[in-house]
Amino acid sequence: MKKTLHYMLTGATGLLGRNLLFEIIKQHLDDLTRIKIFVLGRAGLAQRIFEIIGTDGMNYLSLDKGEQKGLLDALGAVIHCLHFDLESYIGADEQWLQQQGVDFFFHVAAHTDFRSSEAVKKKLWSVNVDGTHKVLDLARRIRVAHFIYTGSAYACGDTTGRIEPDYINFDQSFRNPYELSKLEAEVSVRRFTRRHGIKATFFRPSTICGRLIEKEIGAVSKFDVFYAWMFFFLRCKERMYKENDLDKTAFMPCRVAYNPESGLNIVPADYAAKAMYRLTLHPTGTDSFHLVNTGETKHDCYIPAMTTAIGMEGMQHVAEPPLMELNELETMYYKTVGAIFTPYITSAPMEFAVPGAGEPTAPAVDAGNFDKLLAYALDNRHGVTKN
Repeated sequence: MKKTLHYMLTGATGLLGRNLLFEIIKQHLDDLTRIKIFVLGRAGLAQRIFEIIGTDGMNYLSLDKGEQKGLLDALGAVIHCLHFDLESYIGADEQWLQQQGVDFFFHVAAHTDFRSSEAVKKKLWSVNVDGTHKVLDLARRIRVAHFIYTGSAYACGDTTGRIEPDYINFDQSFRNPYELSKLEAEVSVRRFTRRHGIKATFFRPSTICGRLIEKEIGAVSKFDVFYAWMFFFLRCKERMYKENDLDKTAFMPCRVAYNPESGLNIVPADYAAKAMYRLTLHPTGTDSFHLVNTGETKHDCYIPAMTTAIGMEGMQHVAEPPLMELNELETMYYKTVGAIFTPYITSAPMEFAVPGAGEPTAPAVDAGNFDKLLAYALDNRHGVTKN
């Protein structure tokens, strides 16, 4: 007789978290009575979770209309939403959770902000560092069997060359406080789980994009990272033209600094979720993994693809950010998204070590697949809301 498995998740409304939730459900569709899923989050979580499953989740699971209602009814007895705020702890019923038992606790929730103001730094430490401490204390009290922490590939800081998934070095520069907050939190998890004898696994995803395996291709819940870069220029274009003229190609001169020899390591959200599930449920003998692609998507591939997609001409590649005679667009760019992304797109290539032989590799984010990601983003720009 198979054992009933109990999963716990934070961050289940975010991009990676929701795909992980969908994957857990998908892996147990044949017998949902054998699992329970405890989802931690803010007030109103239950309504939000079932809305996400009823829309985005049904695409991921490829269920027809007739099957959807039956699944939602069944999940009502499987998914338990519990109030737990990373910043102001409100305890769930810990005695009940101890009685239930938690086999796998996936801590996915985090605050992602690449800015460097004191207010942003305070928020990052409150959620990513202090919030992780709160989650660890809960895991200890309810006697979690296996704790899974989701970090960031960029917690390696401003380093280059081959990078292992357990690389830790505080004596180096970081591009922003976010990277440092994720490293601080990960080290806390490593120390805490060793001290209390809790089994732990660590995942470090790179730049997460929309889905490229499950339906709907390109699906994403929030337009950040390279999406935000593209939409910055689209908003600038919209200010230049009337609504009926947006299809016209716009000449928007802007010198953008990037390294054509390097790129972004971009990994689809559904692949990352599948890899997390597989590597957690089927151990390989190591506890640290990158959730990354096997290679970078070159900046001189995806940047022109984005400008073409929004009908923008006039972008000029430069090796260094211009210091003099900036036009209005350049001034705005380097004060906003340019300030955030220039440290990433001007750096040398980074080679993140990938899971060993025999593990599935991520779909390549090549020109064709990148166009699919952009098509979804532009078609759904006004339909995607924040988590």
